Amino acid sequence: MSPAAITDDLVGVKQIGELGGFTRQRAQALARRDDFPRPVMHLPDGQGRRLWARRDITAWLERRAKATEASASASTSSTT
Repeated sequence: MSPAAITDDLVGVKQIGELGGFTRQRAQALARRDDFPRPVMHLPDGQGRRLWARRDITAWLERRAKATEASASASTSSTT
């Protein structure tokens, strides 16, 4: 596997925000949640930066979207 392929599979907070359609600050807050995927790498740069597997983040975002959709459907059907 080429180095480019490896780095394409890893995402930081900024890319998580871009994937999810929210700000970097919101991505940082979400990363502190218990249900958020664990980082696969901590960069030794002294700044505490972390990297996540792109597939873990996209799977989490898909589960989150489905849960939000199900919750919206349930609240809509309970009010009618």
